[in-house]
Amino acid sequence: AFGSPVGGVLFSFEEAASYWPPELTWRTFFGCAVAAALAKATKNGFQGFPVTTFVEFPDAEADFEPWELVPFALLGAACGLLGTLFCLGTRSLGRLRQRLFTKAKPRVC
Repeated sequence: AFGSPVGGVLFSFEEAASYWPPELTWRTFFGCAVAAALAKATKNGFQGFPVTTFVEFPDAEADFEPWELVPFALLGAACGLLGTLFCLGTRSLGRLRQRLFTKAKPRVC
């Protein structure tokens, strides 16, 4: 995602913005395009600029065995459950804070 300008724009839009004017999209795209081109030129030692290899697959012969899917599925399920616990904990903490810190009895330092 970070080798493509569109991926950089989407990442910025998703993670860093609460207000996003339309002209900022084009500025971000241009900045990401320059950064991707500079990174590609740097990787090649400024000896050339091959446009055809922007997407690289380091090992085209890579393969997997079916049994390898089981640990990844278990890892995905465990991470999903941990994410659920995190969301439930955050919601509970927010409700607790709403009860403890009201306008009637604000927090005093």
